[in-house]
Amino acid sequence: MRTDHSRMKLGKLQARHDPRTLQLTNYLRPEALPPPPAAKDWGKSVGSWCMMLNDSIGDCTCAAAGHLIMEWTANAGKEVVPADGEILNAYVAVSGYNPETHANDNGAVEIDVLNYWRSSRRSGRRRRKDPTAPALPDRGADTRFPSSRTTSAA
Repeated sequence: MRTDHSRMKLGKLQARHDPRTLQLTNYLRPEALPPPPAAKDWGKSVGSWCMMLNDSIGDCTCAAAGHLIMEWTANAGKEVVPADGEILNAYVAVSGYNPETHANDNGAVEIDVLNYWRSSRRSGRRRRKDPTAPALPDRGADTRFPSSRTTSAA
């Protein structure tokens, strides 16, 4: 089944580079890694992909972050699905979009979304590679994305 993108808002703006962004090549030696598998479908563990408002506004960069959360958590055993409101809040924060007037629906810069995502982690998330790491302290009424709504992985 093909998706018709002709009616969708395209929201990725031109890249802007942040010198603080870590470069993987500074931390890994490619020759020390095992070869990647010929093919692997990480998306098949996701119960149902949702639009995350990307069929009506240019929030594709924020929706992509939400889809990453879904895919990573589904493959870890307990899928987390960010709510549309949380994706919208992220888009508003990084782009200046006004959901009431629809002003500034011009998309977002990926590094801005990634920096927002990194700085707005909600309680209960793990920041370290160790899945047994203690949860982050509760930040009270912080409702920014990602969500904590979960579904069981199939």
